[in-house]
Amino acid sequence: MKQLDCHNPPALTKSELCNLYGISLQTLGKYMNNLFIKELQEVGYRKRMILLPPIVVRKFFDLYGKPLNQSDYENTV
Repeated sequence: MKQLDCHNPPALTKSELCNLYGISLQTLGKYMNNLFIKELQEVGYRKRMILLPPIVVRKFFDLYGKPLNQSDYENTV
């Protein structure tokens, strides 16, 4: 079983990120495309990205907080 390393995360799809937090794609979009857009764009985020590179995932973890449901990551890989 793979554990999620929040300091060195893998690339994740937006759906996988939603599963980690237990939120919908619509809610994730509000956070990423409105609330945190400037900070995420600084590390290379674009609104139309489907696969989020590790640097964007790590920045989202820093901004929103690390997911509590890290065991759900095991079910996504």
